[in-house]
Amino acid sequence: MQSLHSFLILFLVTYTLGFRPTSDNRPQITGTDIWPFIRDVLEAFSRLNGAWPPEVRSYKTLEDFAGILSAPSASPRNTTQSPGITKWKSPYVNTSAPDLRLSTLTSNLLDTEAKEPKAVFAHFMLENAKDWTVGEWEDEIKIAQSAHIDGFALNFANDDDLERLLLEILKAMVAAKRRAFKMIFSFDYAGNGPFLIDSVVTILEFAPLAEYYKYRGKPLVSTFEGPANAKDWIDIKKRADCFFMPDWSSLGAKDALALGTADGLFSWAAWPWGNTNMDTYVDASYLDFLGRAGNKPYMMPVSPWFYTNLPGYKKNWLWRGDDLWRDRWEEVMVVQPDLVQIISWNDFGESHYIGPLPKGKYRAFEIGRAPYDYITGMPHDAWRNLLPYWIDTYKNGKASISQELVVAWYRPNPAAACNDGGTSGNTALQLQIEFPPAEVAQDKVFFSAVLTSDATVSVTVGGVALPAKWEKKPSGGVGVYHGSVAYGGHRGPVKVTISRSGSTIASFAGTDITTSCTDGYTNWNAWVGSATGPNLATAVSPKLAVDEQKCVKGTAKGNFQGLCEFTCQYGYCPIGACVCLELGPPKELPKPTGVKGYPIAGEGSSYIGLCDFACNYGYCPPNACGTTEVVLTEPTVSPFLPPACTSGKGKDNFIGLCQYACDFGFCPIKHCTCTSTGTLVLPPPADTDYNGTWILDGDDAGLCTFACSRNYCPETACRRGRVDEVPMCNDDSTDPKCMEDAEACDVSLTFNTWSELEKAKDTIPSGCMGIHSMQVLLKILKDTKANYTSVDNDYDYWFGYYLKYMDRVVPEQIRNFVSWGDKGPGNKYFDCTLLDGESHEPETCPVYGHSPIYTIDYDLKDETGFWAAVEERNILKEWITFEDYDVSTPCIPAPPPNNCQDSKISFRDAPRAAGNITFANPKDIITQSNGRFDQLELDIAITWTEMMFGIWDGDHEDTVEALSLPVFMLAQAVDSMEQVKQLGKEEKEHEEEELIMNIVTAILSVLPFAGSIIGRIAGIAWMTQAVIVVELVGSTALSVYDVVKNEGNPAMAVLGMLLGAAGARTGRNYASAAVKRREIDVADIGKLGDVFKRHDDAFRKIIPANRFCAA
Repeated sequence: MQSLHSFLILFLVTYTLGFRPTSDNRPQITGTDIWPFIRDVLEAFSRLNGAWPPEVRSYKTLEDFAGILSAPSASPRNTTQSPGITKWKSPYVNTSAPDLRLSTLTSNLLDTEAKEPKAVFAHFMLENAKDWTVGEWEDEIKIAQSAHIDGFALNFANDDDLERLLLEILKAMVAAKRRAFKMIFSFDYAGNGPFLIDSVVTILEFAPLAEYYKYRGKPLVSTFEGPANAKDWIDIKKRADCFFMPDWSSLGAKDALALGTADGLFSWAAWPWGNTNMDTYVDASYLDFLGRAGNKPYMMPVSPWFYTNLPGYKKNWLWRGDDLWRDRWEEVMVVQPDLVQIISWNDFGESHYIGPLPKGKYRAFEIGRAPYDYITGMPHDAWRNLLPYWIDTYKNGKASISQELVVAWYRPNPAAACNDGGTSGNTALQLQIEFPPAEVAQDKVFFSAVLTSDATVSVTVGGVALPAKWEKKPSGGVGVYHGSVAYGGHRGPVKVTISRSGSTIASFAGTDITTSCTDGYTNWNAWVGSATGPNLATAVSPKLAVDEQKCVKGTAKGNFQGLCEFTCQYGYCPIGACVCLELGPPKELPKPTGVKGYPIAGEGSSYIGLCDFACNYGYCPPNACGTTEVVLTEPTVSPFLPPACTSGKGKDNFIGLCQYACDFGFCPIKHCTCTSTGTLVLPPPADTDYNGTWILDGDDAGLCTFACSRNYCPETACRRGRVDEVPMCNDDSTDPKCMEDAEACDVSLTFNTWSELEKAKDTIPSGCMGIHSMQVLLKILKDTKANYTSVDNDYDYWFGYYLKYMDRVVPEQIRNFVSWGDKGPGNKYFDCTLLDGESHEPETCPVYGHSPIYTIDYDLKDETGFWAAVEERNILKEWITFEDYDVSTPCIPAPPPNNCQDSKISFRDAPRAAGNITFANPKDIITQSNGRFDQLELDIAITWTEMMFGIWDGDHEDTVEALSLPVFMLAQAVDSMEQVKQLGKEEKEHEEEELIMNIVTAILSVLPFAGSIIGRIAGIAWMTQAVIVVELVGSTALSVYDVVKNEGNPAMAVLGMLLGAAGARTGRNYASAAVKRREIDVADIGKLGDVFKRHDDAFRKIIPANRFCAA
């Protein structure tokens, strides 16, 4: 321990002082000089003018970039050192030079163009590119460029390690410069809280670079949420001179603009509601309010999919994907936004990635506690193949086709295949009505093709042809065709083919549609594949550009549907009321009637233009339009908003919570049932200083937080607390109030037993009990291991004693089961035929002959029933054999002239105990477990040390609570072994059963430690032996068997978390294990043994199981 202490102290000191191990003698760069250094690096790249050394692709650290400062110039005009660059000679770069802003760099680094061309960006999660090299950035950028994407919107959260963040951005910007690619920054205020103003300004020092995208001559900057910090941007915009287009979708366009700092807006509303397809009503709202605010620009969101199951982030829902990728791009052609942002390039946790799958382990699944991996083997790359055509059409009006192609996507697991993972369609977190996911996601294969003319599409599943056809065709025949087909009950590999005049253009085989699910969960993510045809001799383009086309098909919600279906076909499709579904050549208008149409009484101004147009051309529906002008009634709520839940109910502990929350649209289907819908009743403003915590088993789907923050907090189910409140003040607590009155833990105190700690309990700060409890736990484990070493000496004899016992009793059990006598219950599964020289019919065994010598032939008539009975008696199949054998008896006296006659009964193919039964040796279990004992001790020692130094990331009391279970079980095992030795020394024959019981008790207590090492087969064999002993001895002393045999028992669940293959020494894992530990029934505690219960009773006086309720 002393060496471990020394190491940690050295580590903490060196980490705090900023020392870093390096592989060379290059000076280190620290936060104080990072920006002068980056400026010099960027100047150096400018001087090199593209003639960069090949090793640039491998650059990964700040020290790597230091070498570029002394690299030779590639241009004669740069042979003289710029006054803003100093030769690299100390860790303080440019300390004597003026603090030059990037705006003073050479002209080829700056972009002063004031053009506003259309552009398409892909939302890029910088966290998922952590530790990339410049080369890896370049490779990713090449892929994006091949899809005609203009740039990445780099999303990053507030980071205490600003140096690390700036380094990651630097690598991205260098790669962008090498590839002539653009970047914009998206400050994520939802990920880790608000940014400091100075941090934002510092990060935006990259913005003047040519690689940073400019809009109206200024660097374009965005956010993900953060409206509460809108005022910060007044100062930021002055200092950074940027064009600000935030995503404040939580407010909507009107309220976002009312904050007064946005120059334009980006919307996050890229997915449809519930079981409907995507529309443009939200886009229309943004266009409307941005137009009123002086024609401010709009960045439109486009996304192909959405599914997330990350409970650690409180996220588990899907929105309909299905036709979305095609539908949304067609909507882009209709809306014609100023900019487009694709959500996303690499947000794998929400399943809407179009970039390559991650190269290594995806960290968000670990942090977000994903129940299974839903992205591995689920590529989305093929979606990018459609982008060049769509993006070129959006930016240029039309695109050209030089190669035909087909793309298809589908969910490999049908909706009803497996466990739905608790996923909902829609999310109550956004006050949406939730649906079962199977009512939102459709079991179909979706396909799109870029074609120069019509072609045939075919789809087979498991070799069965499905009735696939195009549902959407481009006007004029050139462009993107789209369709879908339900696969119903068909399973197997998917094949998609496009052909024309009998010749195949492109074809590919996709992954199987199957009911085999990863970890038993239906995967709601999509698999995407594609194939391309040969290069065309001449590129083909549509005849009409987008601006030469009109809407030729449309629809709408509610009472507007009929009007919009009529007017949109003739090119009049106002986006505020209607949704245009298809563009094409303008359609000839009907002959006007001259009828002047007006909205009817009770309707609003949204009907004015529609009624005027429709009635004049012969369609004047009385439910919407009339011929008399009346006073209009403007709706207080948009008629285009989806319905919301307005009341609901729940069961058991959720009755009150559901009644309250469902009234305001928050009605999660996991616990509540929505009983009425209508216009959303806005919930009372939440007190953001408070939240609620569910105090019962399971989870509450966010009900406590929603209700308690609004002053409804039922004490039987929820605990209301401040957002910044720490429920229990441990050393790792960060709450200021918790820290104010906290006393430092005196780690010099020594406690060896629970009773010693209990006596000192009143003198020890409550936040220190976990640390001192870990000390006692470690002492118990050390003593237990020492006792084990002592007990294990000369223990082989008693293991051998156990094996002899099993050799004696198990064959006897088998004989009793299949004995020839009437009491053998196994006989009923056989027909026996008597062979004694006469004719006999088979009959149920047993049968007997009348002569001294005869044969019985066995025929197993009910094999299934026999082996089921064998298994029920915990007899292994290999312990029984079928063979021929004889049974002879002493001579039977006979009348003269014979004095004696031998008797022999022969059995043919009869069941009996095998002659070579082998049993699992207890010694193997103990020996294999040894390494786990040592690992457990090391885990406890390291964790205890991290607690003392304040660097443990978990709750102290949860940690010791979780780890106490395996320690107490090990103590029970060693005590049982000690009792075996003691009984053996007393040589009391009548104690045999108790001796055997203690051996088995010890092994059962240790078995979870060895389970993953000895393997499943050995574990099953051991459990089988234990059952036989339990039945023979019939003692409650072996009740530990009842606990160990049940994998679903909370005690076994805890051991699985701590000792299983997925076990990890993390605060989160120990917290989860502690929750399970508290679920162990009092009766089960007693079953685990007297020693276990004695330790547990003493431990609970220090750390009670109900401490949260008491708080």
